[in-house]
Amino acid sequence: MYRSLLVQLLKAFPYLQSVLDDTDIVPRSQQDCPNINALKELLRSAVTALGQRSFTSFIDALDECDEQEVRDMVEFFEDLAEITTEGGIQFRVCFSSRPYPYIDMHRGALLVLEDELGHGDDLAEYVKTRLKIHSRSLLAELQSQILDKAAGIFMWIVLVVDILNEESRQGALALRTRLAGIPPKLSDLFRSILARDEKEPERLLICILWVLCAKRPLSPGEFRHAVWAGLLDQRLSDPDLPDNTDQDAVALVTSSSKGLVEVTKSKQPTVQFIHESSKRESAACIPGETYGYPFFAALAGGHKVTAAALLGLPSMTCDGVDIFEVARALANGHGPLAQLLLNNGADFNARDKFGRTELMLASQDGHEEVARLLIEKGADVHARDSDGRTALIWASEKGHEAVARLLIDKGADVNAQTNNKGTALIWASENEHEAVARLLIDKGADVHARDSDGRTALIWAS
Repeated sequence: MYRSLLVQLLKAFPYLQSVLDDTDIVPRSQQDCPNINALKELLRSAVTALGQRSFTSFIDALDECDEQEVRDMVEFFEDLAEITTEGGIQFRVCFSSRPYPYIDMHRGALLVLEDELGHGDDLAEYVKTRLKIHSRSLLAELQSQILDKAAGIFMWIVLVVDILNEESRQGALALRTRLAGIPPKLSDLFRSILARDEKEPERLLICILWVLCAKRPLSPGEFRHAVWAGLLDQRLSDPDLPDNTDQDAVALVTSSSKGLVEVTKSKQPTVQFIHESSKRESAACIPGETYGYPFFAALAGGHKVTAAALLGLPSMTCDGVDIFEVARALANGHGPLAQLLLNNGADFNARDKFGRTELMLASQDGHEEVARLLIEKGADVHARDSDGRTALIWASEKGHEAVARLLIDKGADVNAQTNNKGTALIWASENEHEAVARLLIDKGADVHARDSDGRTALIWAS
């Protein structure tokens, strides 16, 4: 996204291309695309060089992005907006998102579509054109009931229209009854869709797991092959995969997911949930799947045989000890399995796509025991993620006093700064974590330190 915005800006105002000559951001020896932090700096430099020209950016579908990426992006644009305001530059950014996840912004105007005039008319038009019922009087009756029950939630209407259209194709004998039985809350509707019949539950489970757990979005063909392979293991599909057509793949996506998964309309279509809240609710409906991996789902669900199979083990017994409960403990943030994994060579300095180490993640979530184990094994308390945050900054931002104290006792720098010059004290003050702020000050944190916008901890706390 940063690269796309930068390219559009440089094409519109070619004189801004001089920002690319800054070798502090992009070394002359670099041949590939700059990393995300360099792209941010290039975009910042280009926008602040606009002078009297105005620039408005529209960024859509925040709800389809990773939550951490969204928070980082909003923070970046808030900082950029303050810089441009102080410099008299006409810079505006408009974000659009569904209600989940909630995006918290310190400044800006919030426009809620459901509260705007005309939104109800749009919903009524959607029902009128998409609900396939031949009787005009019945159509009008159901349309009125749907709109009343939806309470302005478009996603609820989309799902309900599909349900009623399916009922209509089967003879339309119980449309009123079917609508009356549909729960008004979107979360309850998702659950009822997943549990509404017993037809091919194995296919549904395989579908949901693949969309939830795939490291990247699958193409329709890949999805079809994955579902076929999963069913083949259970002897529920033909031994040979039939010839694939686009129409077959799309039909499989819809039928396997009961309408919760769709094929995107793009040059290179992929399979995704119809909405991020579908992913959240689907995960909640599969015990433990909120952990993101089938293995943790098996742990949370208490399925020992499945967990052993996923680990490639004959059982969950190791040297006469049942490690199943230990594994479940780690999935909930406890230490015994962390100890087991570390003793068997687990890489405690591995990083995720945001550059966060295991110690940072443990500190972020407040898992003191796991953090202590990692430090004892040699985890670097000074390591930084892609935004310059240390484990102490993460613990301070989230208000985990015990973890912050542990990190300081183990040598963490209380005055380390992020890429935006934010310190642990600034982060603790911004998020109103008084106990952590008091600890940091007692341990020598600089109360006069300023972030890249000149704000101190006191300013953030005010």
